[in-house]
Amino acid sequence: MPREWRVIGRSGVRINNRTYDAPGLAPFRRQPSGAGPDGKLWEVHYDPYDISCVWVRNHHGTGWITATWRHLRTSTVPMGEMVFDRAHQILTERGQRKPDEDAVAQVVAELLDRASDGPDHEPGFDLADLPEIVAAQQRHYRLLRRHGPHVLNPCYAQCSLFWHVLMQHGYKISERPQRLVRLQPRPARSVRPWDPKRYAAVYPEIVTTMALYASPHWRRLAMSSNEEDFWAFHTEFTRRLPNENPLRRAARPWFIHQLRVIAHTIQNAAEHPTEGNTERHSPGRGESR
Repeated sequence: MPREWRVIGRSGVRINNRTYDAPGLAPFRRQPSGAGPDGKLWEVHYDPYDISCVWVRNHHGTGWITATWRHLRTSTVPMGEMVFDRAHQILTERGQRKPDEDAVAQVVAELLDRASDGPDHEPGFDLADLPEIVAAQQRHYRLLRRHGPHVLNPCYAQCSLFWHVLMQHGYKISERPQRLVRLQPRPARSVRPWDPKRYAAVYPEIVTTMALYASPHWRRLAMSSNEEDFWAFHTEFTRRLPNENPLRRAARPWFIHQLRVIAHTIQNAAEHPTEGNTERHSPGRGESR
């Protein structure tokens, strides 16, 4: 687990532009630890696969103090760094050079809500001519019954966001353009984030990815420190979801890293279910019943 040395300030400790705090830190604010490189900083461990909390070593006593992200109530779905980084990128694209933590947390909540709820309903959004999307919705329901919401809801949120970013890195699915043409014969002049038709066009791939990560066997291989196990998962991913064109060279390390991150994030959510990921989420509202 990564380790950093940090000051315990008035508002808590800062890790990767997030503030973490806990009542147990109160006696140590602005106090030296007496340990570490200079005796002033405190040892902090964090999990990049679940950024909801960090652990601060109590150098004046024993054990660890669990400090939670101060915006945890804003985003109840366990998440990794990918969601936070994507929210920061969105705000940067909107012209905010240095987005503050409150703004990033709000976008994180919006992204996770979008990922969990699916596309909004629009007049004329008819999937009658797209049986593969309807079949994906039926598979989604079967996965929900088999694995339960504590596993599948985090799968849905993580895999939806993953595909949103993955396509921006050049991962292309041969069937998606044809689906998009049938959904939207006249291309839109501007593309809205999480456009319902674009989301629906990749929904079958999202569900296929969910099925892979919902399986305890494949999730275990994705999390394994054994390279042979991980590459078995990678091979299965590309077999089920073949890429029409090679992924951009600069994106390949990101892709490999995210395959692991998603597995760990879903596993953390499955082991520590919260109210936010135990409610039964049906497939998106914009899809046919």
